[in-house]
Amino acid sequence: MQLFSRSRQPSASLLLGFGLSLLACCLLGIFSRPENMLAVVWISNALLMGWLLRRRRLAGIAGWSCAAAAFISADLVTGSSLELSLHMTAANLLGVAAGYLLLRNSPHFNRLLLGPSSILLLLLASALAALVSALVAMPATRFLLEMDHLQAISYWLSAELVCYMALLPSLLLTANNQPLAPAASLGRLRWAPLATLLASAVLALLIGGPGALVFCVPALLWCALLYPQRLTALCTLVVCIGTLLCIATGQLRLGVSELGLAEVVSLRLGMAMLAVAPLMVSAMSATRERMLKALHHAAAHDALTGILSRAGFFEQIQQQLRDRHRQIGTLMIDIDLFKQINDRYGHASGDRVLSEVAQRLRTSLPESAMIGRLGGEEFAVLLPDADLEQSRQLAETLRQRIDEEPFVLFPGLPPLAVTLSIGVAVLGRHDERHIDTVLHHADKALYRAKGNGRNQVMVAPAA
Repeated sequence: MQLFSRSRQPSASLLLGFGLSLLACCLLGIFSRPENMLAVVWISNALLMGWLLRRRRLAGIAGWSCAAAAFISADLVTGSSLELSLHMTAANLLGVAAGYLLLRNSPHFNRLLLGPSSILLLLLASALAALVSALVAMPATRFLLEMDHLQAISYWLSAELVCYMALLPSLLLTANNQPLAPAASLGRLRWAPLATLLASAVLALLIGGPGALVFCVPALLWCALLYPQRLTALCTLVVCIGTLLCIATGQLRLGVSELGLAEVVSLRLGMAMLAVAPLMVSAMSATRERMLKALHHAAAHDALTGILSRAGFFEQIQQQLRDRHRQIGTLMIDIDLFKQINDRYGHASGDRVLSEVAQRLRTSLPESAMIGRLGGEEFAVLLPDADLEQSRQLAETLRQRIDEEPFVLFPGLPPLAVTLSIGVAVLGRHDERHIDTVLHHADKALYRAKGNGRNQVMVAPAA
């Protein structure tokens, strides 16, 4: 396992932003320390691991040196001794390195957190990072806080773990292309989970008591079921860190006069485990959504050519016809003498011809066009906003490309000449015919083309 990345060195601007963000978070944590205690919220280590996992170029000597400089500088400018600063910085960096190496070298970890296994690995790596950091920092923690060995380890570990589990998912998911806002397709439910989460937080502050810690859990789970992982992670971050800050500042009353060490450790570990629940539900929901999309794609697309299948093509037609104030060109395409290709060269060669024809059609058509394989060697194309002449010209272009570029099926075989016969028909803006009728007319024009000698384009008579 390698701690230092071999990728190219980070730019000066990236290092500057990296260092300044770490310095700012270190200062924030230092200023949040109560008297004779450690920081209420120390997010610097989670931020560092997030940077390293997202930007692998920073995981080199320059990046680690910049991080060390930020940690040490924050301690020195706030009055810490150099010896204590070096000890604490070593604890922080060694903990981050342990967690980073586990995640970086795990084949089951996805930086975009799209599956439940990634959440579990993140929890394991966070616990490892927190434990290593706590063990290294234990001598200083015992001296500063006057604790025994176990108390010092548990106090540091719990503080680290909750920050990792609250902040790391949000940092990693910023690299995801998921939208942050709720999907408009949710309709009236679009903002309901967020509103419920806000109401739960207000009730927790008003009612207080130990039970107030879980008031937000149902709303968080609702967010996890309906919202993208990125938004769910952000909501979880706000709840976990907000709860800790509200308790530290006295805004959230738990019903006890003073929190002892055991209560603080239990509270932090509880917040860390609370973060796992919505993240896991969100990951499972995202996995289910990807599986459904994959199944729908498989059902709507032809396995051999990758274009729309017959069912998928006619399903897409219905969507195209929602805007009826547009003309639509239709092409029916057939590979000439395809049976002879199968009989002479074998079905494997026939499959290669089908795949290559589909690929050439796809690359020759405009982006708005829709192409499907209706069965065997027959293809259909829909051309939104194309009149009869435009459709005919495009059909001729397709025919010429297939005719003029022989197919090389397998090494050692001579190039194979393949031709197309194409029928063209158009559904006008005010045409009352059904699209199936227009496709039928294009199909009749196709068979006229084949009957007239093949390798040509025929246009159906106007309606």
